[in-house]
Amino acid sequence: MMDCREDKLVGAIRIATVDDPPLFREGVTRSLSEIGGFEIVGEGATVLAIPVLAGSVGYALGEARKWPVGLEREPLQAKAFYATIAIAALVGACLNFTPINPIKALYWSAVVNGVVAAPVVAVMMLMTARSDIMGETPVPMWMRLIGWLATAVMGAAATLMVVQLFV
Repeated sequence: MMDCREDKLVGAIRIATVDDPPLFREGVTRSLSEIGGFEIVGEGATVLAIPVLAGSVGYALGEARKWPVGLEREPLQAKAFYATIAIAALVGACLNFTPINPIKALYWSAVVNGVVAAPVVAVMMLMTARSDIMGETPVPMWMRLIGWLATAVMGAAATLMVVQLFV
């Protein structure tokens, strides 16, 4: 990790607010320029997060509810999809005015995603074994074994994390 107060890679940066990443970018840019690199993190990266996440919510909810989805559709063709994106973007923008720490929220959302991943992959693995779902493109046994191994590793990692949180 690097410390932005120095020109060398010496310490760690503690990012606690959304105002801290520019300090991090400054340190990364300075460090990369020292080795002949260039700036790879643009100023608008944090501004892009809200529409990207809102779009993800729109697609996830729209596909789950079997709504017409897609940015290639006109808004009148996919009213619920575009309404979902607008509401999600509004909620994301309103979070700036709450006491919720966005960095902690990002951290905990990643933790929740990690815990939920194993059961979701397990359901997907069960689906790959069903010929009525897979049709004429079955998943070979060796791939299913690798999938179940990955599922077991994810489940063990999530279980270990939960145990460490409470012990």
